[in-house]
Amino acid sequence: MELLVVFLALSLVFLLCYVCKLKSKDIELVDKEVELQKTKNEKIAEFFLRGHVILGLREYKNYTDVLEGKFLQDRNALYADFLEECKQYSEEDRKEIEEFYAKDYAETSDTKLALYRRSTLVW
Repeated sequence: MELLVVFLALSLVFLLCYVCKLKSKDIELVDKEVELQKTKNEKIAEFFLRGHVILGLREYKNYTDVLEGKFLQDRNALYADFLEECKQYSEEDRKEIEEFYAKDYAETSDTKLALYRRSTLVW
């Protein structure tokens, strides 16, 4: 009889251990599933965030390209006006005028371009 009780007690202990082991495996499986779901959600979030950032950068680049294009148009228009004004002078006078203003013109246009770029954060 004592042997039967010991056998039943050991059987019960092994059964409890087996059930606990199964539960721990189930918990591990659930944890892995939750972790996989997290990584899927993180990947999806990263994908959308990356797309949003890239789209924003493209829009920003287009915006700065438009600003720089307008600046170049203005600069070229001013230079065309300058050349038109210089047509009334002789060739020697034009060369003298261009030499006199060339350095100032280049410095001014570079400064204006730098200011445009600083205002748009494009370097």
